[in-house]
Amino acid sequence: MPYGRPTLVQRSLFFSIDGAVSAAVNGKDLSSTHPFWQDAEKTALNEDSTKELSEFVFKSANRFRSHEVCEGVEDFREVWKTAEDAEIDYNRFHEPRFKVTCRSTECLTLVPSLKVKRCSYCQSVWRLLSKRSATREGDAQTPERKKAYKYLNTPQKTKRMKQISKDMKRLRASNERLKRKV
Repeated sequence: MPYGRPTLVQRSLFFSIDGAVSAAVNGKDLSSTHPFWQDAEKTALNEDSTKELSEFVFKSANRFRSHEVCEGVEDFREVWKTAEDAEIDYNRFHEPRFKVTCRSTECLTLVPSLKVKRCSYCQSVWRLLSKRSATREGDAQTPERKKAYKYLNTPQKTKRMKQISKDMKRLRASNERLKRKV
């Protein structure tokens, strides 16, 4: 980490004299294993290489700008707390792609283009949360009536019998009205 490096900048690229490049996104350094570095070149600074260095800086900056911040998972807020390997990001850097999001603790932070919304780690968190949300919604939408009578406990059985009795009375009354009309 170079001397005087700002830690809370939305995005920053750093070039050292030996040609090494480092980057930070939303206050976090990009790891050396990040996919962004796969095609990265290295150009050392010396008197003979000023033109190459300026081209190198220009290309690196353009590559960096072509990447976007990972969106994380904005959906399924009701189950965010159930994700063990995730954290909530309150967007303190005012990224335009999200307001508050849930992201993987291993989030890559930077994704290749506007077409890709989230990194592979956040995508796996999204899949996990979508399944949990569907399960939770499915439980809420499945009425007790759909359960077999033998699987109900005593209060549920009593409730079911009362409901069946009400339905039968309502159907008899409706049937009587229809008979009188005919």
